[in-house]
Amino acid sequence: MNNENNTIKVDPDIETICCDGGQDGLGHPTVYYTFNDKNKIICSYCSKIFVKENYQWNNNVQLQIREYKKLLN
Repeated sequence: MNNENNTIKVDPDIETICCDGGQDGLGHPTVYYTFNDKNKIICSYCSKIFVKENYQWNNNVQLQIREYKKLLN
């Protein structure tokens, strides 16, 4: 599988994804991953890459928003 087909862009607000290999019954056990302030997750079974869409632009803004919300609490 080449990297272009192996990479899935996800919404920047998504924190948890699941992967089952995506090949119907020929995939792998379903696993769940959390981004935890990272922009990329690589499945340990099939090496599928999940990347937050527009991460480079949004990451700075999201961090600023989180810090601002912490100040409000």
